[in-house]
Amino acid sequence: WTSAKYSHQNYELEIGNFSSSNQAVSTYAYQISEPKQRATKFAASDTEIYYRPKKAGTLKIYVVDNGDINLQATINVTSTNVDKFISTALYPSKQTKAIKYVFDMNDARFSKWPIISAPTEGAFLATISGYSLSVRRFQVGGAPYSPETHGSNAGPSTHAANYGWPKKFFACRRSSDAAEGVIWQDQNTMNVYMTWISSNLLSATTTNLNAGGNFWLVAAACNNGNHIVLVTVSKDKPSDKTQNIVAQAYKIDATTGATALTKNLPTQKGNGGMNIHKFSSSGASMVWNTQTDKLCLSIARTMTQSGDGLNHQGGIAIIIDAVTLEVLKNFGQTSGHSFANSMILASDGTFLGMDLGDNYPRGVHMWRFSDSKKLGAPVVYTFKTK
Repeated sequence: WTSAKYSHQNYELEIGNFSSSNQAVSTYAYQISEPKQRATKFAASDTEIYYRPKKAGTLKIYVVDNGDINLQATINVTSTNVDKFISTALYPSKQTKAIKYVFDMNDARFSKWPIISAPTEGAFLATISGYSLSVRRFQVGGAPYSPETHGSNAGPSTHAANYGWPKKFFACRRSSDAAEGVIWQDQNTMNVYMTWISSNLLSATTTNLNAGGNFWLVAAACNNGNHIVLVTVSKDKPSDKTQNIVAQAYKIDATTGATALTKNLPTQKGNGGMNIHKFSSSGASMVWNTQTDKLCLSIARTMTQSGDGLNHQGGIAIIIDAVTLEVLKNFGQTSGHSFANSMILASDGTFLGMDLGDNYPRGVHMWRFSDSKKLGAPVVYTFKTK
């Protein structure tokens, strides 16, 4: 459909030069406008960009917009397609503004991030009144969590959007070299890694902790010495509503990544168990009191079947011995439903946290625990029920 009645028309094309500030990369760029003449009736077909490569290889197409350059498409060009126009699946007829395209077959590096020490990238974001904000990007391999790739597509109006999103990165410190680090889970392999950043922010070292598999990493805490404790929860979703799933705690050497101790947490219903039937996306929070060597874990979960035949969701808090990884105290429910949670170690050594309760109670629910008892749980903000 090429008539003006059924297709958008009149695209402006400008050819320019795209180069880096140090001229290390220089190539042609093509700015293609949005259609200047819209279909008078309706658009029955689209206008597509075709590209004629001069050699076989990998064609990468980038879009430049407001200082950002993003990879838009990757196309494998075979020898049979050399010097022939090939489809890019890019449609200017769908554009609402002019877009700059860069076509590369030389594996050039296109990025607004300068390399400060290969392969580490860095940049200054802002400087004002004697203060500056800078950022670093470290190559760690694998697939760390990215909202664009791994985030939920549940909109605000969906039921699933009521529940929180679990934490994906856990900050740590190590005493042997005063390094700062991050504990994270590969979203493809489910392996768990620790990444330690050098003091000059020029490099990072990543170690596989081999604590992955069919589990979610839900919490991690460090003693600012040489140990890390991880908590994982099985990804299983039992069809039997009365069945509990596996949750484990690992004690990890922060330097070597070796596992010093593994303990199955009690997930059964009753007898001090955590009553975990299924992982809840509201996730968990965990804090380590290094003075007492005790950990407090706040975790949301779907419980095993209750007397009304349903599997309810709620949050609980437990105390774990950091030496043995045994559960010392189960405080029971914090809130139900529990839509999100957070926790810090208070200045007096108690565990101060909150979760967002949906029903019991309904509101922002703060609570404080010592190693052995509950010290208070006020609802500091509540909201109306429709």
